[in-house]
Amino acid sequence: MGKKTAQPSTIPLLPSMMLVVSGSIGFRGLVYLSAGQIAIGQHDFIQMFIVALTMGAGFFVGNMITKAVPSM
Repeated sequence: MGKKTAQPSTIPLLPSMMLVVSGSIGFRGLVYLSAGQIAIGQHDFIQMFIVALTMGAGFFVGNMITKAVPSM
């Protein structure tokens, strides 16, 4: 995708990775909340946001420190 649009290939990858990884943690938190375990459910929701933010920061920093390969 990056060759056709001249944009980094992490642009479509980032939202999908963040939804898959942090979404599963959020679903687990939702299950705990619906079961009446409020403290564990809130902990999982906070963990979901922390994971999403750190993944976004990691992709951003990784994209900044790697050099783009010029297309032929």
